[in-house]
Amino acid sequence: MCFVFVGFMYSHVAQAQTATINPSNFQITLDASAPLQPSYTASITALGFTSELRAKRFFDAIRSNTFVFTVNFAAGTVTIDPLEAHLATALTVAEWNTILTTKQENFFRKYNTMPR
Repeated sequence: MCFVFVGFMYSHVAQAQTATINPSNFQITLDASAPLQPSYTASITALGFTSELRAKRFFDAIRSNTFVFTVNFAAGTVTIDPLEAHLATALTVAEWNTILTTKQENFFRKYNTMPR
């Protein structure tokens, strides 16, 4: 039983994936080194948010039917959840990154117009 628990914990930790947010153009990229995961964590420390409220308001503003963003301001991170339930077919990480690329201009516009 102990080995099963340790195996479960190891697989859970192994599933944690990172994403990056380019602060110069707000391009979000999911780590494509593994299959799609339920969530990705990205640093927001270089984005210049001055308060938790401002960070949450920004990420709430870019939320969509394809992505949910959850800010952990104290940790300086945002969790990015691709929402597969709204799609007719499963997508690869590369396809999710393509979706993020199509949203990048809108993300960047909001990032430049909302208070940070």
